[in-house]
Amino acid sequence: MDVLTDLLQRSRARGAAFSSTTAHGTWGLTFPGSAPLSVHALVEGEAHLWSIDQDDALHVFPGDVVLVREHTPHNLASRAGARCVPLAEAMATVSGVGRRLAVGDPGEPVAAAFFCGAYRFEGDLCESLLQALPDTLHLRPAAGSTLRATMDLLAGEMLRDDPGQQALLDRLLDLALVQ
Repeated sequence: MDVLTDLLQRSRARGAAFSSTTAHGTWGLTFPGSAPLSVHALVEGEAHLWSIDQDDALHVFPGDVVLVREHTPHNLASRAGARCVPLAEAMATVSGVGRRLAVGDPGEPVAAAFFCGAYRFEGDLCESLLQALPDTLHLRPAAGSTLRATMDLLAGEMLRDDPGQQALLDRLLDLALVQ
């Protein structure tokens, strides 16, 4: 068995926090960077993501996935430099497994739709594996790739609230991380 397989088999997402967001007009969210690994996937529209301590923003398009390591507070917004609301403040009124969040001015057209997952590891995944990742990793999976198919499935499952949904979302997040 190779080292990566061994590490990943001993790690599992457990109770990963998810949100599905519809953004209207000009919008922005600040993520605290407290989860060991955050996953952001854009479903429609476009967005910009930047670390709090950097000025360079990633331009994110539908199908893109961005991984952000712990201790990297970051913003996700309609444009670089947009005013951002802390995630905890925006999430204060929502609940459920696949929490549905609306940000921006609901009177404005939909500017973006995306989902986010906060991956909390259970198991003894070596810290060195996460440290081997850059603070922010921007992926653009090709149409028809297994990662794109997994992210599409995860996006669809975010819209459901069935029994066992958290376990399903956790396993899909595990699968995406392996891919």
